[in-house]
Amino acid sequence: MTNMHIISLGSQYSIIPQGVGVTSLVSQDASSLNNDSLDDMIWRFYFEYLLSSCKKAISNVVETQKEEVLATGDVLTRAKKVLGASISDLSEMLGVSRPTVYSYLSGNEPSGNSELLMKRVFLLQRTIETIRNLGLSIPCSTLLKRRDSRGKTFKELLANDELNDERIQTFCQVELQQRERTKQRISAVPDSSGHRKNFNNEAFSVPAHLK
Repeated sequence: MTNMHIISLGSQYSIIPQGVGVTSLVSQDASSLNNDSLDDMIWRFYFEYLLSSCKKAISNVVETQKEEVLATGDVLTRAKKVLGASISDLSEMLGVSRPTVYSYLSGNEPSGNSELLMKRVFLLQRTIETIRNLGLSIPCSTLLKRRDSRGKTFKELLANDELNDERIQTFCQVELQQRERTKQRISAVPDSSGHRKNFNNEAFSVPAHLK
């Protein structure tokens, strides 16, 4: 009986007779190979396949760990807290109705062709992460109304699909610089006794009615 090679490729198994039908695996003609060299070629192919699969698996794990995937409702809940976004704000930015926003907040996910919507949700999540990474105090409600050099607000850019990672970084950096300048101006103003006031940064950044 002809000796057979059994090759396991993931969940698939191939049975290959020695010296027959291996031209798809090796560049050399099978008839010119002896059993030992053929075994080497087959196992080399199998090893390279496993190595490639492992690299892809590791890459997927790293990407998943780098970016936490949140449910739509979780992103919107965080947007309300971090950006001070109202239901109307979320409705305008996502391009959906207010009842739909409430539905997402209740735990329902978008259905049908929602690729554009999910892109906007993802950009909202990136904005929230950037705000936290920069250490901006929250709620950062002025960001939504801040305008770029063309006079368009953050809300308008997101709603019109003109927002990207670079612009998010720019908006957040400008917000951080403006807040630092404001704090410096206020801290330089003397009180009635002639002494400079010591402001609590958190108390200054968060409106009293939102505490």
